[in-house]
Amino acid sequence: MAEIFESELHSQILSIQEKLKSQSERLLIRERELKERNDLLIKQFSAIQEMEELLGKRQKKLQEKEENLEARERMISAKREQMEHVQADLEEKCDSLVTRNDDLMSQVLSLQSQIAKMKAKKKMDEHLKEDQLPLKTLTNSLMHWLTRLQLQANSLSPLDKTMKETTLAMSLDILPSLVNHMTLNHVTPSGVDTPELLTLLEFVHLSTSTLAEEEHHTTVITSLRRLGEKIEKFVPNENVQVDVLCSLISLHTITQVYKLANILERLTAVLKSSKVQQLFMLYRGMDAMFSLLKNEKQPVVLTSKVLDILIDLMPEPVFVERCTSRNYYSTVLSCLRRPSLHVTNLEKISILLQRTSKYRSVCHLLQSLNGVQTIKSSLIQNSSNHFVQLNLKSTLNNIDNHIINTTARTCRSE
Repeated sequence: MAEIFESELHSQILSIQEKLKSQSERLLIRERELKERNDLLIKQFSAIQEMEELLGKRQKKLQEKEENLEARERMISAKREQMEHVQADLEEKCDSLVTRNDDLMSQVLSLQSQIAKMKAKKKMDEHLKEDQLPLKTLTNSLMHWLTRLQLQANSLSPLDKTMKETTLAMSLDILPSLVNHMTLNHVTPSGVDTPELLTLLEFVHLSTSTLAEEEHHTTVITSLRRLGEKIEKFVPNENVQVDVLCSLISLHTITQVYKLANILERLTAVLKSSKVQQLFMLYRGMDAMFSLLKNEKQPVVLTSKVLDILIDLMPEPVFVERCTSRNYYSTVLSCLRRPSLHVTNLEKISILLQRTSKYRSVCHLLQSLNGVQTIKSSLIQNSSNHFVQLNLKSTLNNIDNHIINTTARTCRSE
């Protein structure tokens, strides 16, 4: 019995030893695995540290580059500001030089004008002293020659610079003595025969229309005013040619608003005749109208009466031919751009543009003068005026149709 018990105990001890041995082997294997994992973790940690160090170096380099870039940008900005200051200084100096040059040129031109006037006065005094021909005969012949020359030039082409300067100089020489002649000899409509009066008036009109394009000394302005007061007495006149000439001369010389308004009202009435229209165009009456329209300080009533004349003349072929010019439409568009333009005159200008825009040449002029943009701006500014809106939109439509037709003709020709 005891032997059996010892045998079982021994076998149990052996079994326990085997289990302990087996567990010891497993623990050794587990220990080796843990050691390997620990070694791997150490390697990975070292690799991470190396990557962090490399990343830190790269971030430092990137920061240095950013700082360098910011420094360069600051330097470029400073240089740009410096260059802008230098450019502004140069522009200011250039403007100053241009202004000084303009002042000097103005002084030179003024001196030249004074010298020319002094020479002309001296020459006239010498001629008067010689007294070889009667003043009346000399003046009449010279006026007749200049007038015919000017009328011939008007029928062919505008005055060139040399002819214009010559006409201007001779007009300045003769007009003062002519005013004195008319005053001292009491020239009146009943005291002068028609041929002599027409010659005198044609020359005066030529001179005043030429002088009206330039700025002059007070003496010349005074002479023109005196002349206008004298000529005004010839209106109205039974002779249509005398009547038209005196009216146009008065428009160039008189400054009183009520007198100008009366003259324009008379012209509106007499221009219904085809003969008067021909004389009006022959003597460049449209230039007087343009001159009045160009004056931004012109009273509303005068601008309105000028526009009435233009509207009345509009159906006439001679008007369309004479007014198809840059001068006319640049003047009309300039009026349309004025912020102070009275609504009545605005409506009349819209009528002019709408009716004349039916002509191909007019559409071409409006395009070249940036008239489309001006008309569109006026449409926006006067959106509440239905009449103006209707006329200006019709004008734009006519221009668009002209563009379409021109494009179509071009395509067909190609």
